[in-house]
Amino acid sequence: VATRLAAYGTVTRLFGTDRYKTAAAISAATFTSPTPTVYIATGADFPDGLAGVSAAAHNGAPLLLVTPDFIPAATATELTRLQPDNIIIVGGPNAVGTTVATRLAKIPILSTSVAGRLPRS
Repeated sequence: VATRLAAYGTVTRLFGTDRYKTAAAISAATFTSPTPTVYIATGADFPDGLAGVSAAAHNGAPLLLVTPDFIPAATATELTRLQPDNIIIVGGPNAVGTTVATRLAKIPILSTSVAGRLPRS
């Protein structure tokens, strides 16, 4: 794929060995430190991240991933590098658990949770 795309310009592949490391790699390649705001979503399921990434992009912010009950090392390292003043958690407590939200709230000055999901049909 990269070889075919090279006909259109420079190709850069951003990746990690899992989705958490990939999100951190994209953030590290795209955003400088300090970054005012970081969006957080669960990496366990895609709807919250998919919904949150457009808001993050609109606001010039990265979106990093966590599990419902754990902050992966790649995410923690990138948060430390970014030094955000604000963290916006996308998803409710089933997506990003209260333990993770509490740990995230200790990082910035302000942490906000945006929760809610319409029933799937």
